[in-house]
Amino acid sequence: LRVRPFKFEDIHPYSVSYSWDKQVEDEDHMEVFPAGSSFPSTKLITLNQGQDSVPVKLKLRCDPSGLHTIEEAYTIEDIEVEEPIPLPEDAPEDAEQEFKKVTKTVKKDDLTIVAHTFGLDAKKLNELIEKENEMLAQDKLVAETEDRKNTLEEYIYTLRGKLEEEYAPFASDAEKTKLQGMLNKAEEWLR
Repeated sequence: LRVRPFKFEDIHPYSVSYSWDKQVEDEDHMEVFPAGSSFPSTKLITLNQGQDSVPVKLKLRCDPSGLHTIEEAYTIEDIEVEEPIPLPEDAPEDAEQEFKKVTKTVKKDDLTIVAHTFGLDAKKLNELIEKENEMLAQDKLVAETEDRKNTLEEYIYTLRGKLEEEYAPFASDAEKTKLQGMLNKAEEWLR
């Protein structure tokens, strides 16, 4: 029996764009994770803020939970380096080494990332925690009350059954009637 291999992928139900303060660039936002793209994934984007400024590279990540973070930010710089040109094999030994200028891109400085998250202030958070604790206490009280009512109802049914069977030879009709009346009152009180 052969089974075809299959693979499940999580996809973004919505697109995710990053935006920044518009300065020299024409654009002030970029769609990094389009709707329908799979995650977890990582993207590397470059921001050029003009001719005189140094380009900034951002490493953006969408983790397995679908949360988006900027993992790394750093500047890059193009530097010119002279690299030797290999001499031909038939060149004389006293031939002068020639160099050519090559532009290389190098990572320059790591940038500090400051994340601002939104949340409730401490006072409002404490109020909501107190309210939640009150609701939990109320739920606990309701559950305990229901449990006690069930226990009382079980006792009423058990005693009624015993009056008809086990205790029948030992109780007079007057005692049975009195107990049945008390059990009926207790049952009505429960409802």
